[in-house]
Amino acid sequence: MNTESTTISEWIRNNCLKASPDTELSGGTLLLEEVGLDSLEIVRLVNFVEDEFQISVDVEELVPENFETLDRVVAMVQRMRAQQTDMSTSTADQSPQSKAVLV
Repeated sequence: MNTESTTISEWIRNNCLKASPDTELSGGTLLLEEVGLDSLEIVRLVNFVEDEFQISVDVEELVPENFETLDRVVAMVQRMRAQQTDMSTSTADQSPQSKAVLV
């Protein structure tokens, strides 16, 4: 498991599986069907990943497919991180340059 997988699975275990914290979570664990994540827990999970990974999850990403498995949540986080890195790099490249004015 990579860092994102470990961090997210620990959060799910500690916040959504309090009754059975020893439940094994793998990348393919069905979060909606097997774990039983509900809409409130998904909102809390989104808030967690935004805070933990310093990202902003786009509304377009809030679809059931992105929360089917741990691997899908991790892929979404990685995609958001990459997009935001790309945006910050392109913004830095577009910084205004000072121009000398001849009078």
